[in-house]
Amino acid sequence: MTIQQTLPQQRAKETRQRILQAAERVFAREGYGQTAVEEILIEAGISRGAFYHHFAGKEELFKALLDDHLQEWVMEFEAVDPASSTREVIERFVALQIDDMEAHLASGNLWFEFMAAARQEWARASFAEFYRRSRDVIAGVLRAAQRGGRVRADLDVEAAAWLMLAVFEGVSAFKTLDPEGIELGGLKQSWADLIEQFVRPGDPAPSHTGTAER
Repeated sequence: MTIQQTLPQQRAKETRQRILQAAERVFAREGYGQTAVEEILIEAGISRGAFYHHFAGKEELFKALLDDHLQEWVMEFEAVDPASSTREVIERFVALQIDDMEAHLASGNLWFEFMAAARQEWARASFAEFYRRSRDVIAGVLRAAQRGGRVRADLDVEAAAWLMLAVFEGVSAFKTLDPEGIELGGLKQSWADLIEQFVRPGDPAPSHTGTAER
């Protein structure tokens, strides 16, 4: 059931969004440590009272901005149709990863500011929750496909989910540090192929428990 918002509620929501958008620009431009609340007020065109109605201070605002960015990807992947073919789900996963990387680059230095904040306990908790939830979503999709015989039965879906996230983080770090070194569009097909080969049913992987050949 749709809940109708009153005009004051709608205005409050719009003001909060203006603050977040202004903070994103200022944090990317100046850095979290160098940004003063006053700069965000000027950027957003709001009063100090309006700011503190929504946020207790700069740290709470930065955390809200971080949480918004982290949750966006999870919500998008949760919306993937579980009835889709394994290949379609993989391609959607890869597309979301690449879109996310491009968004990081477009945000300027904002992603560096988020990563630097991970030294703080409140930011580490946000990142940890994000990665656990992401793992659960990916593992859930793999598990459903496994039950349908579309993913190999011996696959540890949680380990596979962690590995897929780790590859994303590695590529994202390389791309952030060397934007010209990786062409993201060219990765789509190969990335999807590698994941599909990793998860699809087929001959069991060879055992490495025996004596290695010399």
